[in-house]
Amino acid sequence: MSTRLYVSALFVYPIKSCRGIAVQSAHATPRGFAGDRLMMIVDEHGNMLTQRELPHMALIAPSFAGEQLRLEAPGMPAFTFSPRTQGTTHPVAVWNTLTLGVDQGDEVGEWLSAYLGRPARLVHIAAETRRPTRLGNGEVAFADAYPYLVLSNASLEDLSARMGFPVLATRFRPNVMIGGSAPFEEDAWREVRLGEATLELVKPCSRCAVVENDPETGRPTHNVLAVLATYRQQAGKVVFGQNAVLRHAGQVRIGDAVEVLTWRA
Repeated sequence: MSTRLYVSALFVYPIKSCRGIAVQSAHATPRGFAGDRLMMIVDEHGNMLTQRELPHMALIAPSFAGEQLRLEAPGMPAFTFSPRTQGTTHPVAVWNTLTLGVDQGDEVGEWLSAYLGRPARLVHIAAETRRPTRLGNGEVAFADAYPYLVLSNASLEDLSARMGFPVLATRFRPNVMIGGSAPFEEDAWREVRLGEATLELVKPCSRCAVVENDPETGRPTHNVLAVLATYRQQAGKVVFGQNAVLRHAGQVRIGDAVEVLTWRA
């Protein structure tokens, strides 16, 4: 096994199911990296909207401009606004879990509705809410179930070789990419220190049809899920990458050494 593991890439996703941002450093908090999936697009009933039903959400590109957030999407004028972290809250649903979101206003709602072709609103998770993880005694903002996803370069390269073309990491929406390991070595890690932070890898990440979606085009391509299913099935589910929770907060930077503190039994 490798003795020189390192952080090779970091990603933050300001809005659930929209394009992520590759960053040089990020601060690890209990809910995820600072700024990660604190916002979510919902329908008129407060139910989450994702790439599962709207693949072209992949082309909504948020970017930070100081304390403002800028949104871009094909065929749309850029829209910049200041996220609201306080205000009137409304019930919103992530899968079957209800939590509270702070509505971001009519203008951004109209922009999203025009691009998506259906009524949509943008909400920011309310500070007073807490969504516990099923395993690991962690918490999560608007990510599906866990605040961190860890994936190794070697595992992605193994998949790319099987597919016959380079598969982008962003298909799998990782937060942390780790270099220097063997393929799927991350399956055996339990607790890892990266930079100032420590994460516990609590379960493999089960995959759905979203990984079929090409993040560059917003359209399903290449049957990635079917290929993964030929060699990455556990308990009837296709798995790729590891879900993780925070054990110690701190800054993480590209190039930071990664130390495996404990291994799975």
